Amino acid sequence: MSSQEWEVCAADNQIYTTTFEGLKYWIETGRVISSTKIRTSSMDWTEAQHIPALRECFNKFSSPTPGWPAPVQQPYSPPAQQQFVAHHMTYNPHMQQLANTGMVMCRVCGYNGRPYIERKVSTVGWAVFVALLVLFFPLCWIAVFIKEDVAKCANCRNKLK
Repeated sequence: MSSQEWEVCAADNQIYTTTFEGLKYWIETGRVISSTKIRTSSMDWTEAQHIPALRECFNKFSSPTPGWPAPVQQPYSPPAQQQFVAHHMTYNPHMQQLANTGMVMCRVCGYNGRPYIERKVSTVGWAVFVALLVLFFPLCWIAVFIKEDVAKCANCRNKLK
């Protein structure tokens, strides 16, 4: 069985290949726990605890040494990512340059990088448009030049707050 290649599906859904001896070492070091999905070319994905040749490995390495606490198997959790928040955007000729140097994290798709900056007619611009439409119709088009920068996710184009 030691010459057979084993595939291990990690918690981050990446597939790693090893030998049976390497698999036993990963069990010993805690990289593979009893609920880890593994397979060979001759069998489908199954939990490691259901493979008879590995049961004794889990029993051997999970039994505590006298005087030592039993090892605790915890599921993999990725390291916490630092969240960057886009600041409230006001009109500033340098805003696009400042926003492009900052990093943001999208709460929808998880993208972490530079935001996509879009220039849109601001709320004030629309208010001026309506006011000029009512008061002096020929100049209402001037209000569409009152714009603001809107930061959006470069991946999914979701508006960042």
